[in-house]
Amino acid sequence: MSNRKKLIAKVKELNLKTSRPPHMVKTEELEQVLSNVKSQKSGKRGRPINPKSERQKYLDYIEERRKKGLLHKGKTGRPVDPTSERQKYFAKKEAGLIKRGRPPKVES
Repeated sequence: MSNRKKLIAKVKELNLKTSRPPHMVKTEELEQVLSNVKSQKSGKRGRPINPKSERQKYLDYIEERRKKGLLHKGKTGRPVDPTSERQKYFAKKEAGLIKRGRPPKVES
């Protein structure tokens, strides 16, 4: 696909107005129309941020704590009790002492 065809397709895609239909306009004019559109859309999108808002203060506080190492992602919640039966089971499983699957039948 030639460069001219790409320019025509882009102008049609963006529904830009030209002096004549895009396929009848010179390549230089198509490039000029597209450059004007690109310069218009270069600004920031979305709502502007107010750095003095409560939310921004909170986000700065969280980021500061994360940098200091006081806040770890995924480490919130109830602390683990290493003496619980469940944690003992996990320790045995991690060491490879517990095998997967159904235990063998013990006859007494």
